[in-house]
Amino acid sequence: MAHSLGKEYYNNVSFFHKYITSFDSVTSKIVYSGKPLCNEVSNKINAGSDFVTPCYKFLKYIDHIKDTPTEPNVTESCQYLNYMLIDEIIRIKKSHIEQEKYKEFLETYKTHFPDMNTCINHMKYIDNRIFEDVKKIFELYNNFHKFLTVGKSSKDCKDLDKCIQLYMSYQNCRVDRSNKEFCKAIEKFRNYYYGYITNTATVCSDRDIYLPSFEMLQEGLIGSEEVEESSFHDGGNHTISPMLEDSYTITLIAFSIIFLISLISYILYKFTPFGSWIRPITVEMKWMLRKIKGENEELDLRSAEINQNISNNKIQNIAYYSRQNE
Repeated sequence: MAHSLGKEYYNNVSFFHKYITSFDSVTSKIVYSGKPLCNEVSNKINAGSDFVTPCYKFLKYIDHIKDTPTEPNVTESCQYLNYMLIDEIIRIKKSHIEQEKYKEFLETYKTHFPDMNTCINHMKYIDNRIFEDVKKIFELYNNFHKFLTVGKSSKDCKDLDKCIQLYMSYQNCRVDRSNKEFCKAIEKFRNYYYGYITNTATVCSDRDIYLPSFEMLQEGLIGSEEVEESSFHDGGNHTISPMLEDSYTITLIAFSIIFLISLISYILYKFTPFGSWIRPITVEMKWMLRKIKGENEELDLRSAEINQNISNNKIQNIAYYSRQNE
């Protein structure tokens, strides 16, 4: 159950950023109107009065979900609320809440405030490890969207820097097979990132905005390479087919392969998910070529300046010795 719930949140955390603004807008100017039942909800998790104000805020947001037909998706909104609720409990208690305790807490919340039924089916326990993973992914998307909404206009790159730094801290996904769902979510963010960064790359052009893929090699790839390699060997000696000795045949094979690759690539790019996979790679290559071109131009400029200085020194030396010989 925990695994399937975790998988659901790994997939859905990418849309949480859509509800940050509405949650903050609804709850930012709340004046506590005195809901004594929130004290009972707070006591259920031994939080004293610390959860009273958050209790009221979450109720206001549930009212917003229920009364706002333009809210993009009730399920997504409630899942975001569930994430925020657990995060708030951890912030107050300085530790993760146990599963049974969280169920009792939600039951008390629902009993005292029937409006909770709007979201109760989407508010489920998330264990500590999965929650921490989801929070890491959420921070990636959150920092990136801060950059897109604020940094893009003000040329403030700190949120982009933080996003890239966070992403690079998860490169253990290259070799770690124990947390595949988390690593898939990291790769999903990378594809999402390249869908937007191409339009904003000039804002932080002095940054290295390249995100390498940490996706693991597919199982069986090494074995298939070994089979292919062995087909070209016979007792340790390279064998060459007589067909390959004929230059005409080689040329025909080469052109046939190029034609087939071009045709298959077009079909894959146009009619399959291959296009979304190759697009980030194309963007990366273009970015790297631009970077190399810029560095080469800078080197050429420096070289020209050095040559000019050498030439000027030679002219000065000639003039100096000419005056001495007069």
